[in-house]
Amino acid sequence: MGNKIVIDAHCHIMNNKCIPKKHRTRQSKIKPEIIEWILEKFDFDNTNYNWIDKFQSMIRIGNINSIEEVAKFLIEQSGNTKQDIKTMYVPLMMDMTHEPRKWILRKLGRETIMTFEKQVEQNKNVILNNPGIILPFLAADPRTIKRIGIEDFMQIYRKNGFIGMKVYPPLGYEPSHPVLIKLYKKCIEENIPVTTHCCYGGSYSTSKKDLNGKKLRTENERLEYWGNMPNPDKWFKMMEENDLHKLKLNFGHFGGDGIGRNLRSEIFEKNKKNKERAQIETEWRKSILDGLKDSKYPNLYTDVSFHPRMEYESQAYFKQLKGYITNNKVKSQIMFGTDWWMSSYVLKQSTYLLNFIKGAKNAEFDEVETDNLLFENAKRFLGLDKPNEGPFKNYLDFLIENYKLDNLPDWFREAFDC
Repeated sequence: MGNKIVIDAHCHIMNNKCIPKKHRTRQSKIKPEIIEWILEKFDFDNTNYNWIDKFQSMIRIGNINSIEEVAKFLIEQSGNTKQDIKTMYVPLMMDMTHEPRKWILRKLGRETIMTFEKQVEQNKNVILNNPGIILPFLAADPRTIKRIGIEDFMQIYRKNGFIGMKVYPPLGYEPSHPVLIKLYKKCIEENIPVTTHCCYGGSYSTSKKDLNGKKLRTENERLEYWGNMPNPDKWFKMMEENDLHKLKLNFGHFGGDGIGRNLRSEIFEKNKKNKERAQIETEWRKSILDGLKDSKYPNLYTDVSFHPRMEYESQAYFKQLKGYITNNKVKSQIMFGTDWWMSSYVLKQSTYLLNFIKGAKNAEFDEVETDNLLFENAKRFLGLDKPNEGPFKNYLDFLIENYKLDNLPDWFREAFDC
């Protein structure tokens, strides 16, 4: 690996205060509080990163008191400095304040969630405490933008050090929402990067009615409806109809990795839902690839965050990835990402990057190909190649205004000519 700087283009530093309880419990019949009690009571000492470790990691990170402390934990636990690798993180803020919550529980103070404004404040503190290391994206939910007003929303972006926008359609809106169309046009004008969640499922809305008021009676109906919101075909249709071909857009998760199968393939083959999801994500990935290759979309990107196949089927995974980057256009459009702390369910953060580098090396990626994935492509996507304009200039101006420019690490200044 030639370049000693890595950009994790897709991670998260929210805590459970940002996530409605229903989202945290929908995947499990056991309350998180009970699991946490079990983990505290009993000493599960095992040298392997087993399912107990995974539960423990996910729950304890979520229970950290503030976004600032989660960010600190991320940096401390990554351990990359031991390998002489400097890692920059791009946390993607999540706005889940519009998710349905029971009125009576809200009144009793038992169903609270961190406000959008509070999240902005804590992310701002993270940026100021970690110059050059943590570069967050602002959550862009059209319902919040409508409440605030788009001009004031843009000022929140400019005045708080954010470097991009994050949209998450499964939380209850179409990528083509009229408010978002206005936002995309402003992003094109200012060269602001946009990342969208783009794999089937994820944290999809718990709303029991679709956007037309039709009832979604079962969890599977909600998954099929809300889970399809980030379908890349919806994005391409939206960009075509609104002349937004130049939007700098990252399809997070590369459409998914076909769920990565399970550790034992026979379990995967017997699970009908896994097979259906794998088929959907394969189709989405093909659609994204077609878009990446199309010269009509010069600013499209994708990231490979939370791809379990990287760990479970490493040889096949990196062979497939190697095949994608043989295309001269695509090789400059795929970015490394982890999806931390969601990825803790698969792999420790301290080994995630090292395993990625090892897998690429075993698949005979050359130095340039590896550096493109880990650094160069994200550098262009984020606008870090242009310190005198766009989001990078806005970020540097923010640091100057808050007397933090001198705190930028020397390696950052050298790498980005600032």
